[in-house]
Amino acid sequence: MFSILSRAGFLIYNHDQASGFSFSDISRAFLYGLKLDLSLSAYFLLLPIILLSFSFLIRKTILIRIFNIYSFILMLFSVFIVFIDFELYRNWGFRMDKTPLLYIQTPGEAAASTETWMMIVFLFSIALVSLGCYFAYREFIVAFWLKAKPVKSKKSLLLIFFILLMILPIRGGFGVATLNASAVYFHSDPFLNHSAINVVWNVGYSLTTSESERNYNYLPNETALSIFQELQQKNGQTQPILKTKRPNVILIILESFTSKIIGSLGGVPGVCPNFDSLCHQGILFDHFYANGDRSDKGIVSILSGYPAQPGSSIIKFPEKTQRLPFLNKELEKSGYNSAFYYGGDLDFANMKSYFVNGGYDEIVTLDDFPKDKMMGKWGIPDGILFDRFMKDIDRTKEPFFKAMFTLSSHEPFEVPMETVFIGNDEEHRFFNAAHYTDKCLGEFIRQAKTKTWWDNSLIVCVADHGHRLPGDSKLYEEIKFGIPMLWLGGALQISDTLISTYGSQIDIPRTILAQLQIDGSEFRFGKDIFDLLPEKFGFYVFNDGFGFANKEFTYIHDNVGDTTISFSGDISKSNVDKGKAYQQILMEDYREK
Repeated sequence: MFSILSRAGFLIYNHDQASGFSFSDISRAFLYGLKLDLSLSAYFLLLPIILLSFSFLIRKTILIRIFNIYSFILMLFSVFIVFIDFELYRNWGFRMDKTPLLYIQTPGEAAASTETWMMIVFLFSIALVSLGCYFAYREFIVAFWLKAKPVKSKKSLLLIFFILLMILPIRGGFGVATLNASAVYFHSDPFLNHSAINVVWNVGYSLTTSESERNYNYLPNETALSIFQELQQKNGQTQPILKTKRPNVILIILESFTSKIIGSLGGVPGVCPNFDSLCHQGILFDHFYANGDRSDKGIVSILSGYPAQPGSSIIKFPEKTQRLPFLNKELEKSGYNSAFYYGGDLDFANMKSYFVNGGYDEIVTLDDFPKDKMMGKWGIPDGILFDRFMKDIDRTKEPFFKAMFTLSSHEPFEVPMETVFIGNDEEHRFFNAAHYTDKCLGEFIRQAKTKTWWDNSLIVCVADHGHRLPGDSKLYEEIKFGIPMLWLGGALQISDTLISTYGSQIDIPRTILAQLQIDGSEFRFGKDIFDLLPEKFGFYVFNDGFGFANKEFTYIHDNVGDTTISFSGDISKSNVDKGKAYQQILMEDYREK
């Protein structure tokens, strides 16, 4: 009953998505979801039935006390997951699994994305519902136990047999394969399939299943490798766009800068006027994708050319990240010094271990600023970070590689600027925060043009990931992963240029190194965007799925149900296999790292 009511609550909370479906479709979500509901119930009942089997050996009052404690813990755990899932799904687009645990080591930063009033309401609701459930349990279930007689030793054998029967709902039947989320998928629309998932069961399943154990082998290994190698082949000739051999490289990673807020890319006009103006002063890429949907995935894609994983994040495993290639290391071999700047806590999402493994000469974080400079929940505002970035560049020996990561355009969108976009809804606050970061970027570029190092510098501006806003894009939609990339600087020999070649964040290291005539073969998953070979593509992953796009087609795949979410353009098995092969080789490499 709890699972059924939880599903109803999920549909009500996400009524804007549920309202587009018929009563029949919604009813089927409940019907198909019963498989996981029964499985969860069976898991929860195992311990009580075992204790009941030996209740003739245990005092009744002690047994009831154990049941009370056990039930209360399960209720609190389940209610907590259900309520957190309501809001997580609205923001992330997938049912809660172990993903939030990736950020549990830094709860302050994880909570910074949520407004204080909402956290208070959620915690109050969790406490209220938990107490309500426990009150109902005490009134109806405990009352029954008080009247019940202990199981006699001979009848305990019947309960032991019942324990064995519980294997059926736990496994989902007699089949060879154990129960997984795909068992409740019944519709072509992901939202209805997600509605059928029992979120408490899903969290438990996720915690007991590692990314390396999941099956991503859609094709024979030889076939997948052959397709991958064909996708990664190169001409060997690249279009030169720089006029200096060893330019300084400045990489500015912009938090949540989706293409949907860039007027020059068809986004909402006026949100980022400085970026739009700068597009006419450099090289703009208009078919560029983020490889993942969170910062920890985007950082690795940009700086190591390594694609995001659909159910994990390699940055959480230092033993794996130390085997990754790093753009700064390759540049250091050619005499560059390197630094990374971030105005927040680098311990968030385990990013610190990644940058330490990267061997940066200098890492500047929240701890390197006076406490009174911190504003908002995330850390140092972008304006102050850009000022520090500029001052340090001015006294750095050339050539240098410096990267910085902004944060002011992250939820909850608190910025030290007078409101430009009037409205307290989430979308307008996002516009306002992005407008502030855009203003800081514009001022940085204006100052940079007056510096002696400008003529020998390449500045790459790119987002860490896209965003569901504006428009509340779905988890998997191509438009959600579209991001801007803009190349600026006095080292460019061309300007006011639009590049429509398909690409993604993983192509950045190899493309930069190719312009500097430095070997980039270590970045095996990326490509040189300026390579004269015609076929290029964008690849991205979301939770348990991937998207693959090039000039001929766009294919979006659901890994759980092994189904096509959407396909446009040239639909053929060979095209579908390109995305599957790419993901398969990626996950094979991830497991081996």
